[in-house]
Amino acid sequence: MLALVPEVLTLIWRQQHPVPLGRSGPEVARSLATLLPAGITVDSAVAVVTRAGLDYRVATPGQGLQPGAPYDDAGGPTLVAMARDIDADLFTTRSAEIVLAFDARGRLARRHVTELSTGL
Repeated sequence: MLALVPEVLTLIWRQQHPVPLGRSGPEVARSLATLLPAGITVDSAVAVVTRAGLDYRVATPGQGLQPGAPYDDAGGPTLVAMARDIDADLFTTRSAEIVLAFDARGRLARRHVTELSTGL
């Protein structure tokens, strides 16, 4: 009986925390591929991220984003968003960091999703 506690807690948590983009990094990446096709504008991407209720910031090239990251050479602005608490179990919560890199014309060139876990 005690072995079922984590699964039950996860089910309860999921009912109380709906997520618009998915419950894992790969699910979030698939959702973004559908919602944000290559070539979409920065303004359209901001609208999608805002509708999804995500925290985000837009940085222009050279604004101190981590060098060597998957977005540092696209030539245009970068949108970094966080889908917080996409899933949880008894000991950890999972979030997804979303990075959208735009070219110099303001069109989406690349997207990258990293799943992060926090907890015990």
